[in-house]
Amino acid sequence: MIRVDSQKRGVEFFDENKLSTPNVCFIQNYQGRSMGFGIDPLNDFVNCIQKDLPFMADMYDGLEAELIAEAVHKSADIHQIVKIERKNIKK
Repeated sequence: MIRVDSQKRGVEFFDENKLSTPNVCFIQNYQGRSMGFGIDPLNDFVNCIQKDLPFMADMYDGLEAELIAEAVHKSADIHQIVKIERKNIKK
């Protein structure tokens, strides 16, 4: 059986012995280079360091992501809407 599910890894293969979930979009090897949304951020980070380029996301983006994640977890715990309290940090 083959099941396509956009909420998980995309495609699941079942046979009489096991379940297989290939994740061709996460990381794949193309001409000796790892690619895909699971590895591309790491490749970009290394490229920026090697070529002294600015990072796509900075510490302020990281702080925003952390505040959002914290609010999501708190909301799930208390079953209420949680307002994100932004810190007064200027770029």
